[in-house]
Amino acid sequence: MNTILLSNKLHKDRTYTYVVLFWSLVIFLYRVPVSLDLYRYYESVKSFQGNVFQMLDYVREMNIDFIYLTSLKILYDLGIPMSVGTAIYVSFYFLTTLTLLKFIFGNSGVRIIPGILICCICLAVPFSWVICVSRSTAAFCFLFWGLYLYVKKKNIYAAIFALLSVLTHVSMLIFILLTVVGVIITPIFQGRSKNKTIFMLIFLVVAVVGAGTLFSEVLNMLETISVADTRYNTYLGDNDKLVGNFLLSSNLSKGERAHIFVLLLFYPILLFQDKKWDMFSSVLLLCEIMLVFFNFTQPHMLIRTSMFVMPFFSVILCRCYAMNQKNRNLYKYFIYISIVCELWEFYNSRPDFL
Repeated sequence: MNTILLSNKLHKDRTYTYVVLFWSLVIFLYRVPVSLDLYRYYESVKSFQGNVFQMLDYVREMNIDFIYLTSLKILYDLGIPMSVGTAIYVSFYFLTTLTLLKFIFGNSGVRIIPGILICCICLAVPFSWVICVSRSTAAFCFLFWGLYLYVKKKNIYAAIFALLSVLTHVSMLIFILLTVVGVIITPIFQGRSKNKTIFMLIFLVVAVVGAGTLFSEVLNMLETISVADTRYNTYLGDNDKLVGNFLLSSNLSKGERAHIFVLLLFYPILLFQDKKWDMFSSVLLLCEIMLVFFNFTQPHMLIRTSMFVMPFFSVILCRCYAMNQKNRNLYKYFIYISIVCELWEFYNSRPDFL
């Protein structure tokens, strides 16, 4: 395959600069609501009495994941706004995915990825999640870089960065395991039974949706507290009680709900049209199932899984765009809808900007 998907006027390296400038501007203009996790992190660092080493010991006494708060403390002691650290983590969250794409498709003969796909990738997750669930964002920076090193067959360094991601947020253990499972099951899908297997797994997703909806309705009839854990109110807002079906909950804005719904609908389409099944395809399929499951059980894990899936979704999207020329209009329509959803979310969040 030797396809040039865009003229050389939009060089990929220049895209890196645009990504950093865009997200830095968003973060510096964003006033973090007091109900969200990022505000709590900032206040924890400001109120801590002691130096960075004492804070390191303090955090490690409570959890093994100490890197994020310690890095914010270093910036604070140096007199640098902690929002600089957030801007760095958020920017690298996207840049690691773009670097992975550049490596994969550069080696495949695809010289440049279309600018519209880059735009979609950088708006593939509601912006408020990437900013406000900031410790997870920082952890994904390390995990995605570990994925990049794994693809480059530098397994020892990949393992080191995977460990760093766990020391930033312990929940990364789940996503590391998910990636390992994806690698193990990939050969199953590479045979002639791929489509049949996909159909059965998608049927499983539909079954989970049906069972979850039924369970949610039963709980509502019994006036029982939500399936979702109310401990996550600080992340998701406290305007209403969480309900069983997270995508129908008013704790999400309409833009967020529309965005995630579009992505969940589009993942199976990409998987059916993917002509080269590999580890990225397997992990995307597993994430589709997990997202549906977490929609009825753990809303915070729905957010993290949506953030984790980005490099896998991006690889499949770009690959399908390169190899399925007849369906490019379909991909473009999806991209436009995804961008509209993100702009809708920015519009809904306008009171939180300066």
